[in-house]
Amino acid sequence: MNRAHTFTLRALAMSALMTLVACSAESPAPAPTTAPSPPAITAETVPAVPAPEPVPAPVADTGVSTPADNEPVASDDEAPTQPPPADTAPETKVASPVAPEGPEPRLGTDYQIIDPPQLLAAVPGKVEIAEVFSYTCIHCARLETLTPAWKKTLPAEVNFVYAPMSHGAFEPIARAFYAAQAMGVLDKTHSGMFKALAEQQKLGRGRIEDLASLYAELGVDGEALKATAASFAVNTQITRSQRTLARWSIEGTPTLVVAGKYRVVTTGDRGHEGMLQTARWLAQREIAEGAGSH
Repeated sequence: MNRAHTFTLRALAMSALMTLVACSAESPAPAPTTAPSPPAITAETVPAVPAPEPVPAPVADTGVSTPADNEPVASDDEAPTQPPPADTAPETKVASPVAPEGPEPRLGTDYQIIDPPQLLAAVPGKVEIAEVFSYTCIHCARLETLTPAWKKTLPAEVNFVYAPMSHGAFEPIARAFYAAQAMGVLDKTHSGMFKALAEQQKLGRGRIEDLASLYAELGVDGEALKATAASFAVNTQITRSQRTLARWSIEGTPTLVVAGKYRVVTTGDRGHEGMLQTARWLAQREIAEGAGSH
């Protein structure tokens, strides 16, 4: 190779390198996005809260659930054939809060550790918050006045579920709850059942027939509810509920369980609002830690 040809190749290589450096310098870095703070709970704070309503001691169980696998992250190894237009800004997505907000809850006071963890209904990519309650519990009825506004402040990565007490005398009430849920009438009966059982104490003998009559007063087909309460789907939910609540060692209602790991209870100094704030704080921490692990 002669000297002139070598000089020409070096000149071409230097030109290509300068062009590549120039493209990199002209590409602006995307502006960081800041997650919006969740709105404050607007419902009225419940003042002094009595101790949680005691419940029967559950039967221990050895069932262990398998946590959901993380969803795979897609990758793109090929560069686009055409660059985007200079006046087109990249799409910006609003992220969930990356860190919990507010004061850190007190371990041993506001919440306890559940070991080993146990989820009630695992949903991939979601952090579960389960409310353990009973329609006969007046404290649960008071908490329900705050729950709708609080749920609107939860990140999109949270899956909120109700978990009715289902052992012993509570089983018919839980069956009726799951039947109403399966029939799609839970939204229109939930507050009404709190009023009938916790406030008016209209439980009767607590049989499924008595509960079907109460649902009928709320506009639900009582016979259809009884049939659904005895279905295979409801039997499965009752079995799962009894096993999971036993693993959670629930001592009273209402109780919130976050990610199957943390049992959140009401305290005299923070009341129901403090309970909800603790559950949200723990859920936000789970989300932040999960994001940091990828």
